Amino acid sequence: MNKKLCKLLFILSENSRITTQALSKKIHSSQQSASYMINQLRKKKIIQDYNTIVDPVKLGFTNILVGLNYLVFDAQTKKDILNELKNNNSIVSIQEGSQGIDLLLEYCVNNLSAFNKIHSEIAQKLHKNIETKFIYPIVVKHKFKKKYLINSKENTEEMVLCGDRETRTLTTKELEVLKELVTKSDITYSKLSQKTKMAAKTIVNIKKRLEKDFIIRGYSCVFNYQKLNINRQIIFLNMSEPGIKEMNKLISYCSMHKNITETVKIIGPYHIIIITESIKETKILEDLRSTFAIKDYFITNIKNLLKTTYIPENL
Repeated sequence: MNKKLCKLLFILSENSRITTQALSKKIHSSQQSASYMINQLRKKKIIQDYNTIVDPVKLGFTNILVGLNYLVFDAQTKKDILNELKNNNSIVSIQEGSQGIDLLLEYCVNNLSAFNKIHSEIAQKLHKNIETKFIYPIVVKHKFKKKYLINSKENTEEMVLCGDRETRTLTTKELEVLKELVTKSDITYSKLSQKTKMAAKTIVNIKKRLEKDFIIRGYSCVFNYQKLNINRQIIFLNMSEPGIKEMNKLISYCSMHKNITETVKIIGPYHIIIITESIKETKILEDLRSTFAIKDYFITNIKNLLKTTYIPENL
């Protein structure tokens, strides 16, 4: 990837609702050129989608990671399985693995009892074709900037999702605007106004309020990692006793590492997940093992993101 493309992808990953005028200034290009680049990236499905980052805990949701393996491998059966999973409103993320695990799902549900019911129904329906390998409730996520795209270690800002947060009940109008933004992140204010029958000024004020209250945390995009030759890897770490005590130090280390884009604390035999992205081959696991007390680890390479939202579209 050339530097201009990398910078454009970095900017869109930080704010996919940026205007083409503002984007063109950041990449030192004309507005027409910036618009053309985005259109081409969408046309070639290099940018697969835009999404609105929402903190699910603020709305009273609980998130759970589930690993699945195929039992049947013919193309049509796998396609049917994926359609079943994609159409389930409670599944907000589907990642397809090439090593370690076939599918990594993330559920977003009202509580663990609701999850158990929903996943049990799916597992029973597809029991001849898939098996559940693990179930890990999510404690907290730390999302970092994709610094590898601009070759920088300087920006260590992080976004914290889930965790211990006070919930907030949305008004009818807030819920309506949020639903539209979750369904189509790049929707214009004029189209939002048409759909919700609200004045554009009202919509802008609601959107700002949702952002101020940390319900909406940002706007990003989903890349096609294969087409961009980006290596996405998920590392599950089981820390020894000294390593558990150094968890805050580990997260701080991850925030400074240019190839680590997210950490996820989970409940289960593994304590934390490290998500890495890189253009060139790296030795991240080796660096982690030489720096922290890690008892055991498990790696899965991700070849495709098949679904990426943060809360159910049908709230």
